[in-house]
Amino acid sequence: MFRSFALLLTVSSALILVTEVHGSCFFSPAQMTQICSKDMVTCEYAGIKFLEGAMFNTSDCISCNCDSVGLSCCGFGSNSEVSSEYRVVQYGCEFKIEKT
Repeated sequence: MFRSFALLLTVSSALILVTEVHGSCFFSPAQMTQICSKDMVTCEYAGIKFLEGAMFNTSDCISCNCDSVGLSCCGFGSNSEVSSEYRVVQYGCEFKIEKT
């Protein structure tokens, strides 16, 4: 009985931690750029232009997607946000959340 309760408590705690993570996102509008005499939709990130349809992850744990509207980027892994009652322990883009 005690083991079942302990397991339930552990799973519940893990689910609570997961719901405390919020993505950190930003957006920039697409631009029309002439490439080889053709107008192409591009998105710019860190001074680099990407064609529509490009998807990439940066070394600082940001995932980006360029579409016809613009560039949408969100932090992942350790670059996500957590509520103030928790802290993030980082291992590259992987992380562990601990209660403070």
